[in-house]
Amino acid sequence: MSSIRMVLLVVVVVFCGCTEEAPAPGQSCGTGTRSSNGECVPVLETLCGEGTTARSGRCVATQAQVTCGTGTALNGSTCVSTVTAVTCGTGTVQQGTQCVPESTLSCGPGTVQQGTQCVPSSTLSCGPGTVQQGSQCVPESTLSCGTGTAQVGSTCQADLSKVCGTDTTAGNNGTQCVSVMSCGEGTSRVGNVCRPAQSACGTGTTLSGGKCEVSPSAVCGAGTVWESGKCVKPAQSPTLQTFSTNVPLASGFYRQTILDYSTYVYEYRAAVTDLSQVSAEGWARSGSALVGEGAAVHMKFYGPASMTPGTSFVAQISSAFSGGVCRTSLTPTDKPSEYGRTYANFFVWNSTVPSMDVCALGGSVKVERLTLNGKDSARLTFDVQFSDGTVWTSKVFEMPWYQS
Repeated sequence: MSSIRMVLLVVVVVFCGCTEEAPAPGQSCGTGTRSSNGECVPVLETLCGEGTTARSGRCVATQAQVTCGTGTALNGSTCVSTVTAVTCGTGTVQQGTQCVPESTLSCGPGTVQQGTQCVPSSTLSCGPGTVQQGSQCVPESTLSCGTGTAQVGSTCQADLSKVCGTDTTAGNNGTQCVSVMSCGEGTSRVGNVCRPAQSACGTGTTLSGGKCEVSPSAVCGAGTVWESGKCVKPAQSPTLQTFSTNVPLASGFYRQTILDYSTYVYEYRAAVTDLSQVSAEGWARSGSALVGEGAAVHMKFYGPASMTPGTSFVAQISSAFSGGVCRTSLTPTDKPSEYGRTYANFFVWNSTVPSMDVCALGGSVKVERLTLNGKDSARLTFDVQFSDGTVWTSKVFEMPWYQS
């Protein structure tokens, strides 16, 4: 009696879970993806490969078609019999869907009745993955797995090497298709997102913290540094030795009459600076601060009540050095602190704020009133030794003569 074999095709559909972080600002989605609600997502029209189809935003394997044999019909995913019950008459028995004569065979030892015949009994030992059918060993499963699937044991499972289309690959322990996102020009992949790459930053910039920032070495010229978003000249810290070699130096002079306790005194002020002539004269005439970053030698001293062109006098320099440091109450905005003493001190200026760096140890300054190029002028000749070892020998400065 032949048996009706029915084969149930089982297709395991594996969904593609492609989870991406939101693209970084300014990111371009690469080939095989497109921007959707601020994210790079795969394009299913190109993602789903042979044996799969796009469904609900994922690639799923195409379900294999089940073909039912004669006398059966597909019910869901199972072939069931369409033959109605058979009633056999006297002397017949039902065999499949037919009535056949009743057998009166008496099968001997080593045989068994099969339909209307005696056949040898089976002594087969079927190995793993097979079962005995009559006198034969046949595979346990007779599944026919369709395109995009492969038989694993007794079931058909999705073959991710075929199911995963463009820009996806098998992931999550071989259970899903995951994106192999391709980042566009000027970006590079970091994890599952595209980030800006150094190639996105143009000349004079460099990638830092996900942004293109100015590269100071590329944009700032010689003698400048990058500070607060600008290329600026670095703060100066001149020494008296380097200051002394600067040419030219600006200088200013002023003689002022002062009423002090009902007595008139005559204060002389002079400044030599690497800043402007206006700055030098402004300090000499009114004690105004020097503006900018630079340095100056300042002098304040008492002198004769009057000087006519062609006359001169010599001011003896007093030492302001004591205990290994420069000590004096004289600053560029004070009057001379001691009558009869003359200081010549070197100050560094930084944004209108002075600080004394070097002081004179001794020497003299000759002050002359002259007419130079038709103008009332002062000539100061320095012969001074300073605390840093610098010596000014017959160092001459000429400037306009101003007096009150």
